[in-house]
Amino acid sequence: MNSWNIAVAKSSLSELIMDSKKEPQMITNRNRPVAVVMDIHEYEALGLKKVRTPTVGDLLQELHAIQNEEKAVIEIPARKDRRNMV
Repeated sequence: MNSWNIAVAKSSLSELIMDSKKEPQMITNRNRPVAVVMDIHEYEALGLKKVRTPTVGDLLQELHAIQNEEKAVIEIPARKDRRNMV
């Protein structure tokens, strides 16, 4: 695997991309690996799942499922800094 300093990679992006079709190319910053550029077909063959950050709605839905499963009651105290709108 070839290694590219980040500054050289930026200035030679076309060459970096062409070389990545032959084999993955490592990008370094201050001699530390920070990224790898690879052919899209090789990447897809890895079968990696896209990571999605859960939303607040996702987390509340998960909390609600846990609450139902555990038969727990989660009490939410009234706010004291302003009037509740409920």
